[in-house]
Amino acid sequence: MDIRRATPDEASDLVGLLVECWNSAYRGIVSDEYLDSLDSHRWEATVRTSLESGEETTCVAEQAGGMVGLVTFGPCRDADLDGAVTAEIWGLYVTPRRWRHGIGTVLCRHA
Repeated sequence: MDIRRATPDEASDLVGLLVECWNSAYRGIVSDEYLDSLDSHRWEATVRTSLESGEETTCVAEQAGGMVGLVTFGPCRDADLDGAVTAEIWGLYVTPRRWRHGIGTVLCRHA
């Protein structure tokens, strides 16, 4: 498995992974109406802007040339901690077909 930093040009692939994960992980928790209405195009612009801003870091895990997970992290947002020395994982997603294979653990350690 390779882990590398995501680029703004991969926003569409990242959003595809996010939508797949949301639909699998949150179905039955979040309303079907909300999950069915996820707007990939709007989300893509948000992801691209976030990657371009440099305010957060997103790294992807790849196996056999395909994206299987991602972790997004940045400075800790807790008021009582120093964001310059304390990081926070803001998002962790692994494609459902690769759950329980240790990918999330590897991504957390990387972050």
